[in-house]
Amino acid sequence: MDQRQKLEFQEVLDNYLSEHQIYELFQSWVSDLMIDKPDDPIEYLLKKLIKPEIRRIMVTGGSGRIRKEISKELSSKFHMELISVGDLLREEVEKNSKLAGKILACWKEGTYVKDSLILEIIMPIIEQLENKRVSYILEGIPRTRSQALALQRAAIIPERVIIFDLPSAVYKSDFIENFSQFAQNDADIDTVSEYAYEEYNLGLKGVLDEYTWQCHKINADDDISIVLEQAIKVVLAKGRGHISRKPPRVLIIGGPLAGKTAQTKKLAQRYGLVYVAVSEIVENTIRDNTDIGKLIKEHIKSGLDVPDKLIIELMRDRLESTDCSMNGWVLDGFPSSFEQCRALKYLNKIPTNVFFLEANDNLIFERAKMRKIDPKTGKIFGKDAPNDMELVSLPMDNEDSVKIRLQAWREDTIKIHAEYSKVGKSIKAEIPENLITDSIGDTIEALIPTEVPQ
Repeated sequence: MDQRQKLEFQEVLDNYLSEHQIYELFQSWVSDLMIDKPDDPIEYLLKKLIKPEIRRIMVTGGSGRIRKEISKELSSKFHMELISVGDLLREEVEKNSKLAGKILACWKEGTYVKDSLILEIIMPIIEQLENKRVSYILEGIPRTRSQALALQRAAIIPERVIIFDLPSAVYKSDFIENFSQFAQNDADIDTVSEYAYEEYNLGLKGVLDEYTWQCHKINADDDISIVLEQAIKVVLAKGRGHISRKPPRVLIIGGPLAGKTAQTKKLAQRYGLVYVAVSEIVENTIRDNTDIGKLIKEHIKSGLDVPDKLIIELMRDRLESTDCSMNGWVLDGFPSSFEQCRALKYLNKIPTNVFFLEANDNLIFERAKMRKIDPKTGKIFGKDAPNDMELVSLPMDNEDSVKIRLQAWREDTIKIHAEYSKVGKSIKAEIPENLITDSIGDTIEALIPTEVPQ
């Protein structure tokens, strides 16, 4: 084979690999292996071959014309089925189905078709594709938080959500053009378009809130070729090393009074992570009087520590919920022992980031002295405790109790540090709270995908 033949063969091979997305396939597998770290990687990959992963892309926002055109191009390029909400609604009207009248009524009023109608039409089609394990693109949905939640409840978790952003003037112009086909003679089109734009923005805000880590906003007012190029980049981002396919899973680990709760709450609020507090889960379980709640209550009444196996069972159920899978999580009070640490690994809830709050003994004892509780409300205060309230110290914060808790913590902390040595980062707990949050945030933000991957 001469040099020219080698080049021709290489070109044919490259075209084949590109056309069938072999590069993306291998990148996806390598990424999944690095994230999930299965004990048997060969068996893990064989299962993926036998039961291929479904790709789900959602395209929403912008004008229907641009959204539909881009979605068709993506469907063709990536060999994915296209489900267009607009097409399905028009089909219902054309065949004069039982839903046609309700759809037309919404259009004549200049309002969006009700979520319940859209879901009634689209969910059976999605279910068929899911059963056949066919990858697909949803065009025009989700448009609202309600639609997003309905999809989540059905375990329809998108890989990417592309949101086309339009200036208000462009959106209203497109809306008026479409609405004029159905508007009554006395309709105030300008007022209706203004209301529709407000409803449109409110709906997309809900979608952004529900799909924090999957959303990518693209300016749909650019040239159509630029918009398509950006949309293709978003879809191709699957499996790339610099794009996080899974949202952050964050552990804040530290001894008693190290400041874990303050940091976990701030991080949850700043990055849209699910705040998972062991104390809240235990309280809710006891209040609901479940079987596990009864066992935990008996241990607490007897002055005994709650067994790890009960806490682990509660945490397993919580971390497997849809919101944790979708948005990522930050844990408060877990793991507090090496046994709990090992349980996370066994449950395949591998953290992406682990932060150790290192607090010296003097700081811990000082915080214990300052911490007070309002016996009427149960609210706990630190150095910000008001002077006009009758507050009392917590029994667990007396010096002897703190020493016992510290000793118990130190027995496990060496093993926990070793377990998370590769992803762990130590931070001094005595520095100001906002600086601790910023330091943690710098690491977390490295996982957050940009709006359009480059």
